[in-house]
Amino acid sequence: MEDDTGSSDLPDNEVLELLYESKKLCVQCARSVFERAISCFRTSAPKLKEERTMLLEEWLNMQSGFGKLDDICLVQARIPKKLKKEETIDD
Repeated sequence: MEDDTGSSDLPDNEVLELLYESKKLCVQCARSVFERAISCFRTSAPKLKEERTMLLEEWLNMQSGFGKLDDICLVQARIPKKLKKEETIDD
């Protein structure tokens, strides 16, 4: 029986580089899924604006944890601005 302690024949910097590349690919895949979902909401269900906004906010959370600052700005630009509706009070 082999003892698998997580040691590798690769130097630490190569292991870190491989982990970074793997993480980068995962983030790119997730970004692709978010982009397809947003596109689907926009074309197939344009009335579901609140759901699309929630999806964009989740995408922003994901980018905040893993992405670069410019990636975060791209997602923030897609989130609709929240407007307050003024109510008229009839006497």
